[in-house]
Amino acid sequence: MHKQIIFLGMLLTLGMASEDFITDFEYGQMLYRDPRGASCSACHGETGSGALIGEYTDKRGRIVRLNGPDIRNASLQKIRESVHKNAGVMPRYFLTEEEIQTIHAYLQQVNRHKTIRIAALFDRSIDDNQTERSTHDHNQSSILHAPSESSPTPEANTTEPIKSAE
Repeated sequence: MHKQIIFLGMLLTLGMASEDFITDFEYGQMLYRDPRGASCSACHGETGSGALIGEYTDKRGRIVRLNGPDIRNASLQKIRESVHKNAGVMPRYFLTEEEIQTIHAYLQQVNRHKTIRIAALFDRSIDDNQTERSTHDHNQSSILHAPSESSPTPEANTTEPIKSAE
């Protein structure tokens, strides 16, 4: 019996020392997508850039679009204020300070990764264009300065039909 208690104590200690079940990023994503039944992403988009909430036709026949604002660069204080008050169509959320900080950190991290990915794609396209341009310039230079045996003869570049020797 004594050995079982020691074994159970060791398991509990190991369990407390192990990593969390989900990462802070995953927890922030989960909260952002569904904090208390209403999704932040439904109005603010997957990365906080804003999204179309809905549209309607007003009394004058004009289409009115309701968009959620871009919150990618919102400060922690601004997010805190927004979730704690009932303003406009934004519902009041009863989130803990830890949950608010986690959502804010998630938005910062997801947008930092998105910016890095876009920059990497941009850098790659610049590299590809430079490689393509330098290859093209090299090929043009080779054609202009050192014609190969397979280059067309001047006669082949005329608009006159080539006369065959019969």
